[in-house]
Amino acid sequence: MRGYIDEIVDNRNAVAHGRQSAHGVGRRITSSDLEERLDAVMKVVDHVLFCFEEYLQNREFIDIRHRAGYVAPASAGTPSSP
Repeated sequence: MRGYIDEIVDNRNAVAHGRQSAHGVGRRITSSDLEERLDAVMKVVDHVLFCFEEYLQNREFIDIRHRAGYVAPASAGTPSSP
């Protein structure tokens, strides 16, 4: 997976900085190659999102000494009790 991401970044930078044309980069890759890279990137994105959601749910952004006493604010759109 890391190799695909590095390849995508390198190709993006080569096009952005004028070292290669988008056509030149694109003609070297088949549609099945693109699908393979897309699947790999989607797995990485899914993993990052999963980890971030766990981080938020576990309130890891709060110092561990204070985490147990932390009361989460009411959810947006949910009226709070009087």
